Amino acid sequence: MKLLISLLLIIFCMQPALAGITLSATRVIYDASAKEAAISISTSGENRPWLVQSWLENSDRGDASSPFVITPPLFKLMPDTTWQIRITKIRDTLPQDRESLFWLNVKAIPAVDSNEHNRMLIATKSVMKLIWRPASLSAAAAADAVKQISAKGDGQTITLRNPGPYFINIGSLRVNGLPVKTPGYIAPFATRSISHPQRQGKLEIQAINDYGGLTSAVTLDF
Repeated sequence: MKLLISLLLIIFCMQPALAGITLSATRVIYDASAKEAAISISTSGENRPWLVQSWLENSDRGDASSPFVITPPLFKLMPDTTWQIRITKIRDTLPQDRESLFWLNVKAIPAVDSNEHNRMLIATKSVMKLIWRPASLSAAAAADAVKQISAKGDGQTITLRNPGPYFINIGSLRVNGLPVKTPGYIAPFATRSISHPQRQGKLEIQAINDYGGLTSAVTLDF
């Protein structure tokens, strides 16, 4: 009980801890052909354990229910070790003609040593996309989905249209050579509007692939 209480405390003092929590990926792609999806979490830098909690939220971030279960949802991660968080689908409630988006939350709280003074220990939280990909969809086609985007400008906004079944996560977006901050993503069979005064011109877009890298740039007229 004392250990659990210590793990849940955060001490605010003068100097930040140097320990680090590292996740093995920036997103999780759950292919329907696999029994489960997994992501590794590692700790290094200091001789202290961490309490790790993970949970899923729906794409609107307002509903915690999902057709998945996480194992383990709460565990102690010892120093300089790696552990896997496993995600398993338990209900067949997702559409089969398009990808579905969820948010994976991973929170890590460092243990407190009662002998430490003048030190700040900071809880860390990572939020990443979990994308469920039905068996009818392929990784190769997902990588080319950015090529299907069309764009239209009206002098106030630029509307990007995604005609396909894949989530297109935009990593880089430039309008007439100028970067657009936080362009976000386009859901399957949906549009995304970006405020911009240009009525016409060229748009250069790169998507984030399954591995967290950028696709080749695609240039569109709008």
